[in-house]
Amino acid sequence: MNGVAPPTLLRKLSDLGGIVLSTRENENEMLNGESNDPSRKLVRVIMGAISEYDREMTVDRLAAGRAAKAARGGYAHGALPYGYRTVKGALVADPAEQAALARMRELAAQQKSTREIARVLTSEGHPTKRGGTWSSPTVARILVRANRKGTPA
Repeated sequence: MNGVAPPTLLRKLSDLGGIVLSTRENENEMLNGESNDPSRKLVRVIMGAISEYDREMTVDRLAAGRAAKAARGGYAHGALPYGYRTVKGALVADPAEQAALARMRELAAQQKSTREIARVLTSEGHPTKRGGTWSSPTVARILVRANRKGTPA
C-alpha cells in the first residue's frame, strides 16, 4: 500500500474504534464525511503516487548500489554465509568458522541428526555467527547451503 491511506480504510478504522494519528492537519475531517471534496481526493491521490514513486526510487538506488559494490569485487548479497567474513569488502574464509563447518560435515557424514550436531558443536565450543549456542535449524540451514555446488555455507 502507498503511504497515504484511502478514505474508505480511514473510515473503517474509525468505525471499529481505531484512532488515526496524522502529521497533516484536519485529517479527522476525512473521517467526518468531507472526503467527497474533489480537491482533497486529488491531493490524496497525488500524495499516494509520490509515496509510491519514492519507494520505487529507493529500491532502484539500493539495487544499483549493490550491483556497483559487486562489480568492484565486494560482497553484496545480504548476510554473510557461515564460514566467511569480509576483508575490504571481499569474502574471505574465517578459520574458526571453517573448522566448525568441517566438524559439522564430519558429523553429518556419520549420520548424526542436526540436533546432535548442534549439541556437539556447542559442547566443543565452536563459534556461531552471533556467539550463541547452536540450534538444529541453524545447523540444517548451514548444511543445505554448504552442499549447494559453488555456494558458501
